[in-house]
Amino acid sequence: MPRRPRPLVLPLVLLAALALSGTGPAPAATAVTGAVTAPAPGTYVPITPVRALDTRVAVGIPTRTPVPGGGIVPVDTTRVAGLPATGVGAVVVTLTVTAPQAAGYLTAWADDEDMPATSSLNWAPQQTVANTAVVRVGQDGRLLLESGSAAPAHLVVDVEGYVAAGKPATAGAYTPMSPQRVLDTRKAVGIATTTPLPPTSSTRLTLGGHGGPAAGAGAVVLNLTATAGTQTGYVALGGKPVPPSGGSVLTWRPGQTVASLVVAPLAPDGSVTLYVASVGSVHLVADLVGVLTPGAGTDPGTTTVALPYRQLDTRAPGATFGALAPRTSRPVSMAAGPLAVAPGTVSAVLVTVTVTNTRAGGYLTGYASGGRVPTASLVNWATGQTVSATVLLPVGPDGRIALWNGSVGAADVVVDLSGTVAAAVG
Repeated sequence: MPRRPRPLVLPLVLLAALALSGTGPAPAATAVTGAVTAPAPGTYVPITPVRALDTRVAVGIPTRTPVPGGGIVPVDTTRVAGLPATGVGAVVVTLTVTAPQAAGYLTAWADDEDMPATSSLNWAPQQTVANTAVVRVGQDGRLLLESGSAAPAHLVVDVEGYVAAGKPATAGAYTPMSPQRVLDTRKAVGIATTTPLPPTSSTRLTLGGHGGPAAGAGAVVLNLTATAGTQTGYVALGGKPVPPSGGSVLTWRPGQTVASLVVAPLAPDGSVTLYVASVGSVHLVADLVGVLTPGAGTDPGTTTVALPYRQLDTRAPGATFGALAPRTSRPVSMAAGPLAVAPGTVSAVLVTVTVTNTRAGGYLTGYASGGRVPTASLVNWATGQTVSATVLLPVGPDGRIALWNGSVGAADVVVDLSGTVAAAVG
């Protein structure tokens, strides 16, 4: 997408504890006090989710007015409870737009860099949509958000955790990068043509290897976007999926533009294969935002990734339970497949959550089994829609996550596991 002239940056206020209305209470963003033990560079530290920005209720910004089209909002992570004032290389955030008056997109980047020609979130008019993103922060701990729209929209940011700054020196550690577009089938970026990807096709994207943008990496972190799909479909990693492995990492409806976080292990030749599971064509756009060092992560905060493996499908014959009932939560085991989670060994999991057969509009939240239901939603939907999101969720002491259906109607849920974050021992 073209770069815009830099618009006026909206003023920043210190984040304060404010009660929220309409969506229930959210954790407040406050200054951190007391000594914090510095984690190893490149390791991930989950925190209790903190709402750092909500333009509807003046959290992180002095007004309750929506962000104007082209407006830029700064977010100061040094004032977020649970994050240290220094030593943060990147933050894992849930970005949400609500009540937009026109279609648009959101760009997130560190405040000490130029605005990239990439996006982390896309929306249609009056749509509420969320996406998880890993965003590098500047040396001062701030990131910037630009609303790439012709009309105002409200923005919400929930901080889920952070990646420790510094050069990684262990397997499974993460290095954040300035967003770089590595695939755009509309513009022959990463591919030889500008034609949309055909039905049931595979696209091989070489990112590692000598001279590649992810040279020496074991896995890549992408923001993957589907646009102009002619039929409903989804993307799977590593070729045509064979259940229970090879679950979807991104789903779309005809004509929809939708983005999702994707963490993909690299093949020995440094490539990632994207399989289009649809009877129609689609354009794909991928932005590289970070890399993981090779090898399984065994040190605390390091990550191990694999191709997605199905943990739950409420539609499947013989499923332990059926559709998730309205306004209820349910624990989900992570004990299947190559990344099977044993209690006490993992602090967080990377999962793709898909909601389908929705009987009414609503939202889904995820959290550690035995914990409190958070305010931030993972996905939002209208009646009859199928939606998905890839998210990092904390794991309870029993090795499980929990999902809450915040709808007045039941919905089927599918969960695919593709990564684990090692927990501290003892």
